[in-house]
Amino acid sequence: MGKKIDKIPTKVMEQLKAYDWPGNIRELRNVVERSLITSPSSTFQLADFSIERHKSFSPPSNQMDSLDEIQQQHILHILNETGWKINGVGGAAEILQMKPSTLRNRMKKLGIKR
Repeated sequence: MGKKIDKIPTKVMEQLKAYDWPGNIRELRNVVERSLITSPSSTFQLADFSIERHKSFSPPSNQMDSLDEIQQQHILHILNETGWKINGVGGAAEILQMKPSTLRNRMKKLGIKR
């Protein structure tokens, strides 16, 4: 990113370690990139990341949900996390690793509307 970071505060590192990263490495990468861009100095600061906010999402339970219901829940979660941003860096399509047009078609099929 071309930015030099000299310090990562212990509190920030603890927040990153405490989160279970359900989006795996892609989610971590997006949080780190967003934080690098918005850190005003050479000290790493988390951008718009709150473990409490992220913990509000509960993964699908063991009940017998259909695949469409599980996809709908997951897509809605990612859309809420990205502020309904579909395209571009940090957008829902990037996180879900699909083309924006594919995501829009899936949203239409599943009846997902803002």
